[in-house]
Amino acid sequence: MFENMKMAIGYYKSGNEFWIDISKIHISDEFAAKKVGWKKLQRKRDYFRNTGEFESKVVLNNDFVLVDGYSTYCLVKEFGLGKLAVWFED
Repeated sequence: MFENMKMAIGYYKSGNEFWIDISKIHISDEFAAKKVGWKKLQRKRDYFRNTGEFESKVVLNNDFVLVDGYSTYCLVKEFGLGKLAVWFED
């Protein structure tokens, strides 16, 4: 609900980090059909464990559709995290 209100007033602007509930992110059929490689996911897991941060940003469009960062999104789901830092594209 708050996400829709923020979008309506232009709150989500590109270049800023926003924390949103992962359930609000929509995955396109194109991304859903892809399988992220095991080596890539393991590298990203290791990076997260060593730094406490994700290696790649998650980028959404204004409709909350994932544009970039699918492997990070997959790790967030794997780790059972409820919220995720995202950036919005122009």
